[in-house]
Amino acid sequence: MQLSIIREDREKWGGTRPYPSRSYCQFTLALSFEYNRFPAWKEKEILHQKYVIEGLSCKEIADQFGTARSTILKYLKLNSIEIRGTGTNQKRKRGVAFGKKVVSGKVVNNENEALIIEKVKRLRDQELSYRKIAEVLNIMEYSTKTRKGVWSGKSVWQILNP
Repeated sequence: MQLSIIREDREKWGGTRPYPSRSYCQFTLALSFEYNRFPAWKEKEILHQKYVIEGLSCKEIADQFGTARSTILKYLKLNSIEIRGTGTNQKRKRGVAFGKKVVSGKVVNNENEALIIEKVKRLRDQELSYRKIAEVLNIMEYSTKTRKGVWSGKSVWQILNP
């Protein structure tokens, strides 16, 4: 049908251009979108389920709903859902302090890392700098929390000053 209209208009007005001006014929394009006026991330029950019960982070929830992390955080606050503190995400290794580990969802002491902490404290009592302590730990091949990196002065400082 669209092609026949253009063909008829060409014959009527002549030339290769289908319309003499833009105002001659206007086409409207109607697209149907499924639009939800109240997105799921605004509902308190869904946010409570995802954030508190399932223990997902704001970023993980945002990825599921296709929105921003800050939007999820905003609606958690608006719905009076208590926000977890920084560093309490138990799914990430860097979220758990050195000397601790997660076993079956519970934070427990890590005996191997506790020995390293005691060694660091003894070295610091001998007035070694954080950088020197890091060099000692690297020479003695003590593993870091991730077991991939090397010790630095800052990582030693973070252990002694949580």
